[in-house]
Amino acid sequence: MINPGARQEAVTLVELLATLIIAAMISSAIVYMISFELRSWQSVVPSSNVRSNVAFTSKELQQVFQNVSTTGFTVSQDGTEITGQDADGNPVDIRLQSTGIKARSDNIECLAITDNGKSQTIRFNDTSFGSYTSSGGEVSPGTTFSVDSGSPSLVDVNLVATYYGGGTPTTYQVAEQYALGGGD
Repeated sequence: MINPGARQEAVTLVELLATLIIAAMISSAIVYMISFELRSWQSVVPSSNVRSNVAFTSKELQQVFQNVSTTGFTVSQDGTEITGQDADGNPVDIRLQSTGIKARSDNIECLAITDNGKSQTIRFNDTSFGSYTSSGGEVSPGTTFSVDSGSPSLVDVNLVATYYGGGTPTTYQVAEQYALGGGD
């Protein structure tokens, strides 16, 4: 039998409410940290991918330019194509080429290389080397080539790549200068 005068230990409504508030604050902090980490990860992946694609492309271009003659390269009016000859007199042509794939309002463009009769395309499904249209409608130029006016044996390449694999397109640009000739 229960003694009516004995006090029973129980949780009051105020204590329960305080516990629920503390638990809600801890839960919301955990959710915020997880969402912050996810957003951070989503911004790192596109940046890493576009940098990897540009590094690969830069090495490929270096190989091509090492095996060409040291003079006689010409650049198209808009700077999107460069032509010349390899050390054996065979034509070399490097140009931007449309893949026929659209990302947002932009065409995905790859680099097409013809060297010694062999064609090679540097193409990534989610990366374009062509111009990029920002959300504000501004068009940024894509990859361009130029021959150094002070030394015709140097080619300047403004390598611009836009990665469309993430939510917001990520653009990465690097200016490279390649010495023509020199072998492998």
